[in-house]
Amino acid sequence: MSRKASKIVTYKCINLMNKIRSLVHHLMTLTYYYFGHRKYIRQQIAQLLKRKTSDTAFLIATGPSIKRQNLELLEGRDCFTISNAYLHKDISIVNPIVHGFAAYHQPMDRQNYIHWLIHASERLPKSTSIYTATTNRAVITESGIEESKNVIFGLYDSFARYLWPRFYKYLYLPPQSGPLLLLPLIVAMGYKKICLIGCDHTTMRDYGGFITNFYENKCDVRKHATDPSVWPNILSEFKSNLNLFEQYAMYAHWVEVMGVEIINISDDSWLDQFPFSTIEKETRSG
Repeated sequence: MSRKASKIVTYKCINLMNKIRSLVHHLMTLTYYYFGHRKYIRQQIAQLLKRKTSDTAFLIATGPSIKRQNLELLEGRDCFTISNAYLHKDISIVNPIVHGFAAYHQPMDRQNYIHWLIHASERLPKSTSIYTATTNRAVITESGIEESKNVIFGLYDSFARYLWPRFYKYLYLPPQSGPLLLLPLIVAMGYKKICLIGCDHTTMRDYGGFITNFYENKCDVRKHATDPSVWPNILSEFKSNLNLFEQYAMYAHWVEVMGVEIINISDDSWLDQFPFSTIEKETRSG
């Protein structure tokens, strides 16, 4: 066998082994879901439903459009927040039922991430539950926030693209952004209308510079989270943004099938899968 043919055979063998490992991982996740996680998350959702007051939920992200929103109108509403939304001056008025954190991952600094968890949990209302991925169990334990907060762990796997919500209702697609972390959980809680606030997803507009949010960059506890150093390259950014909008498109399809309405409350958003409205209109209509 020639050297070239040998390299081809080796490559095919490695590729096959990677596919087998991936399949085994998926099967292990599905087994864990069926025999453990499903019961656990149903119990957690049952506890969250005790705070549910209506069929409308407000999912609050960190986009710059929030600076032009009056979040005081959300007092007494069913609100959900993610990431640095806890920095908003009206967070106590919003009083979120759940606050979501994306899972820790490289190249983030682990200790800095843990400090961020602690900083946020100290500023969120006492009644707010924390929601994150099962892969975050170790860092959550190290942070110690479970001593003062109810922490809920969600299970994520790429197979959810084919299984959710028909077969595996509580198995979710790995989220490309913070709102996509909480969106399927909110759907699972039975809300019939979900209003997206600050889900602008205009980061490509900031490419090469500082990422804009409703808060000033100096307020961000995370190191290098919004500065130019976070950009890998233009192709990677395009691909990640394509993945993001495709995930929204998947959820847009399924929520329509399920009879759930999603409204985009932003005056500057690239997320056009959903109809636009205003916070004034949606809070007037109950």
